[in-house]
Amino acid sequence: KTIGRGFGMGTPVRGFTPFVISPNSVQGFYVTLTTPDIRYRNVTIDILDTKVGQKYSSSKDLEIHLGVSVGTYPAGKTFYGPRAWSGSLLYTADRVCETESPSLVPSNAPTQSPSHVLSAVPSLSAEELGGCTSIATLETTMSGATGSYGNIFTITAKEQISIISMDINVGSTNEVEIEIYTKAGDYKGFEDKRKSWNLVARVNVIGSGDGK
Repeated sequence: KTIGRGFGMGTPVRGFTPFVISPNSVQGFYVTLTTPDIRYRNVTIDILDTKVGQKYSSSKDLEIHLGVSVGTYPAGKTFYGPRAWSGSLLYTADRVCETESPSLVPSNAPTQSPSHVLSAVPSLSAEELGGCTSIATLETTMSGATGSYGNIFTITAKEQISIISMDINVGSTNEVEIEIYTKAGDYKGFEDKRKSWNLVARVNVIGSGDGK
């Protein structure tokens, strides 16, 4: 079981199967509970002129878009939008390594000849040093005043990223069952087609309560 982390913090979802999203690709997410305890944001309360698919949160690596809420479990035909998924994505990003530009001024000292003495410390590869891969988190909001069974939304990857975990906003402090599905491309037209989605997590957690 996973234990919630307290006020203002998302309930972490562990036991997550990581997956890679290619650069400039859209990925659909379906996050659901078996009970109506997931929390999300009705963004029309904040801004009237909002649409499903509109960018809601972004970083230099990815964008999270507005989606819809799910009124039943499993997903049927009842959806409401636009709604902002309330949570955060933990991911790794593979960026192009930045190198320094060559100097325009020649060095005064000549290059030393190679040493004939073996180094006691072996050289490390880019992979061993971690290359230019970094771990990051992108959050939408934990201010989710509305709740139901789940959310469906999309993200766009600007770089190649690997989704490795997720925090969600659970309105209950009881044990709840979470299911997370994903699919390549937009979710529109596939909301209630379970066979079109890939399950990446099914875990029981102890919810942190509203806003957590």
